[in-house]
Amino acid sequence: MIADQQNNQSVAISISEADDMHIHGFTDLHLRDAMTILASHLLSQQLCLVYGGDLRANGFTKLLFELVARYQNSQRANPRATFIKNCIAWPVHINMPFAKLQALEEELRHIAQIQLFDLDGKKLSLNVRKASTTHKPCENEWIVGLSSMRTTISKSVNAQIVLGGRTENYKGALPGIAEEALLAIKNDVPLYLLGGFGGCTLDICETLKITAPWRQEKRAWAGKREFLNYSEQSLNNGLTTSENRLLSSTPYINQAIPLILTGLKRLKVI
Repeated sequence: MIADQQNNQSVAISISEADDMHIHGFTDLHLRDAMTILASHLLSQQLCLVYGGDLRANGFTKLLFELVARYQNSQRANPRATFIKNCIAWPVHINMPFAKLQALEEELRHIAQIQLFDLDGKKLSLNVRKASTTHKPCENEWIVGLSSMRTTISKSVNAQIVLGGRTENYKGALPGIAEEALLAIKNDVPLYLLGGFGGCTLDICETLKITAPWRQEKRAWAGKREFLNYSEQSLNNGLTTSENRLLSSTPYINQAIPLILTGLKRLKVI
């Protein structure tokens, strides 16, 4: 594995499709554009991007790899620095042939740190993974493996950014965006909620009473009620109430990014 290098400040990015994003006028292409612009600005600040990807073809993980490769070439960045950590939970990688994992690490050796996790959220080396039998994970492995990895990540990053997120047909104990946001709050990790793209992130903004409900019916999903124990002050993100309201409601990524950077600067993350 590639060792951590000079840029030790890291930001976790959680971005995924939302069940209702079409209602807000967005498509997958809009999310990819948002990821591209957001990641580019964070990379320009010499931050390490942490992403729990699943390595799907044309997914956000592959997009991040491409961005980092272009950034390194254009900026002549330190080739030994780690600009992205791709965290792969147990149920994701145990379902993949070992040869594929090995080839992936070799291919991305100078672009990303590929970090595997065991079922308990501990870092797993390729040599140890090699001795594990590839198999289709059961439901309990998904629940435990995803939660444990997210817990480990949350305790190691300097900030968390979330956008979109499904509230149905997800794997794990609760929606991924919700679990990562909740862990950030509990661990006092600065949390930036981009609710303008809808999905679970918008639900969290409404539950924390940062934004007013935009529809009458309320979606129910596992873990939602726990957010009632917190408020906008729980975000700990260096932004004022009015700034968080704008961040949680704007549909424009170019309006959201200056707010995120402002918060990170006030907290001396950048």
